[in-house]
Amino acid sequence: TNMLSRMAVQATPLPATAATARLRVAAPLPAAWSRRAHALLNPAALPLQMSGGVALLVLAVRRRKRCSSSRACRRAQVTATAEEAEAAEDVLPSTIRMMAGEIPELSCWEAKVAKRVDDIAVCVTAMIGDNTEDDRRMPDVGDTVRFASGAIGYVVALADLCFAAALDREAGGEAKQGDTWRILNDVPKPVILRPNEGGKVLDIWGRSSEAATKARDGDCHSLWFKEMAGIVARHRIDTSMHTGVVALDAFVPVGRGQSMMLQLPPGVKPQQLRAYMTHLVHAQGNSDIHSFMAASSHTEAADVRNILGEADGAKRLTVVAASEASIGELVLAQNAAMSLAEAHRDDGGSALVLLDLEPLYKVWTILDDIAVSERLTSTAQTMIPENQDQSMRIWKYVAAKNAGSGRRRSFLGCFLQRAARLSEQKGGGSLTLLAFGSGRDNSQLSREQLDVKLRNLQAMNLDEKTRQRAIAKLEATMAQKSNQSASGITEDFMEEAKATTDGHVVFEEDSLGGQDGKPRWSICLKQSVSRGISSSSVQNAYFDAIGCLRLKAFLMNADSESQLIEDRETDGKEFDCSPIVALLRQPVGDVFTVEDGAALFLVALETARRAADARPLLTAALRLLTKARVRAADEQSLRERVSHVRRWSEVTWDEGKPVSSLLLENLETLADALELKPLERRRLETTAAEEDSFQGALDEEDVPSLLEDSSACYNQLRSRLDSIRPELPKGVDVTSTSREDLSMMISFIRSKIRRRLSTDAAF
Repeated sequence: TNMLSRMAVQATPLPATAATARLRVAAPLPAAWSRRAHALLNPAALPLQMSGGVALLVLAVRRRKRCSSSRACRRAQVTATAEEAEAAEDVLPSTIRMMAGEIPELSCWEAKVAKRVDDIAVCVTAMIGDNTEDDRRMPDVGDTVRFASGAIGYVVALADLCFAAALDREAGGEAKQGDTWRILNDVPKPVILRPNEGGKVLDIWGRSSEAATKARDGDCHSLWFKEMAGIVARHRIDTSMHTGVVALDAFVPVGRGQSMMLQLPPGVKPQQLRAYMTHLVHAQGNSDIHSFMAASSHTEAADVRNILGEADGAKRLTVVAASEASIGELVLAQNAAMSLAEAHRDDGGSALVLLDLEPLYKVWTILDDIAVSERLTSTAQTMIPENQDQSMRIWKYVAAKNAGSGRRRSFLGCFLQRAARLSEQKGGGSLTLLAFGSGRDNSQLSREQLDVKLRNLQAMNLDEKTRQRAIAKLEATMAQKSNQSASGITEDFMEEAKATTDGHVVFEEDSLGGQDGKPRWSICLKQSVSRGISSSSVQNAYFDAIGCLRLKAFLMNADSESQLIEDRETDGKEFDCSPIVALLRQPVGDVFTVEDGAALFLVALETARRAADARPLLTAALRLLTKARVRAADEQSLRERVSHVRRWSEVTWDEGKPVSSLLLENLETLADALELKPLERRRLETTAAEEDSFQGALDEEDVPSLLEDSSACYNQLRSRLDSIRPELPKGVDVTSTSREDLSMMISFIRSKIRRRLSTDAAF
């Protein structure tokens, strides 16, 4: 009333059935009034009367002060001519101003659907309605909303004055752009049925191929969206989780209850990503860990099952599959898989969740684009009064600039911070989260960059025919890009995910396929870290006794993959980095048990020591080959040749003989190992007959490189493990073995490997 009294109005009574009064605006709306006005232009709820070029504008005024009838809005039908509407144009928001004889259906401050992408509806919230009982308030993640067309959606992400909802295709209806929405406060939260056993493929409601109904009250179910475990309910992470990857278990250990970000290089294919995930599932065959993951379709879920076959890990894998390859339902499937994992953890079990970050990135990108394009972010920021001191203004400015990053981190935290190890009072269960993300190829221009390039072409002073040809070519490229969804995650989103997890693993560029085309666990040690976790707490007993994290520090400081490093903390002997670096080229799918992984690392360590001892013979042989003009076709061929010479030198080396004698006596076996042609053999023999061919130290100009093919070295180490496996101790329970006994057993295994390297040429 106090606001309307400031205006010169003329009231005309309506029929008794009407609940409003017709008012005619005699003056422009004051700015203070317009800021508190909320336009409810919903023709379905309040029919608008049009006559003689006069439009009826429905405005709702609401005081900020709470009262018992806060949900009720005072409504008045205001009659204004086109001229009066133009006079008030500078007061009302541009998206709700009246044009002559026309009233837009929605306003920028009305709860509406701003954009629809696939099965994701991005909705703008109302400026009013901030109490929990209001069905136009900013919803919470997990709330159910109904659209004017009858469609049902589930809120999966929040931003400034807007949110993203994944549509329920089974509910029917279409959430169109411009549709109004409301929150269903009385509807139960969505749930997923819990399977009785592992090895199942479920839909987002928990239905397998045998079930036909959604979860019902009384069924054993779990909420899609749960509150994450608080800090009081959590326990220190002190138990290792085996990954079957030697590089991870040795250098970047993962603990039960830990979250880890795995950053793959750009260009990863869906089948390659599935190969990485199924490798980790396969590694849980001998453990009590149950694995959970989401799939974009039932076809993808079937592919996962085919890769695993009859492996023991597959019997404890639950896949939640979307009905079709859509962004929204895939995000719901990820929430459902996380929910099942949390339920298993709450029951005292150990769960592993494998997560693909790209669907989450796509949802956030869609939501953030609306927040920026609709100016919602700037609107949500509080205006800074001029009378505040400079320090407060600077603080608010920084807070406003960081608002977007804070929202994004909150969104990621809903998934990445759910990993936890619960205290014994809460059951002692654990949930480990491994999130995969592939970087975006920055060499390809984005749609926005192409738009800028097109505008520059149109403004350039060029020949008209040349301009038209260039524009036509660029428009064809833009049309092709519009039909293709950009793959990969931007760097800022990836860095935010790294900051939200307990650690991260960065893969090398050659991880997705070498000469054999197989993806590998090529880990970059310098950029991979498990923050705040020591080896004594989460590394398995074998690798902890070997001292792998100490060796990681040596490798990180090495200048070359073939550098000699002195092990000062043990016996002071040198070792060659190359065999240990080769462990970082483990093929995806080559899964090791805990015992085999430790044995392979010991084989690599003893091979590294043997290679360091045989380095003089290696350099002399490479020098001889260079002088004999035995050349390689390319760099890869050179690396393969160095690998063969390394293996030959390790087998041939004898500390009791001089290098020249070893080289001359075994010249024929060297030629056989390299498979030299007859002419190359004669040149090698002629050059070896010269007295000074292998005298002196290694000259970098004479020997181009000591770097070998890491894949070939790994295959050699793998072969040596298979050969010595029958001689290794069996049935050892490391959990009940003291550290002294374990160290003695490791020394025994190393002595066996060392003896085989020095005496068995076939080894």
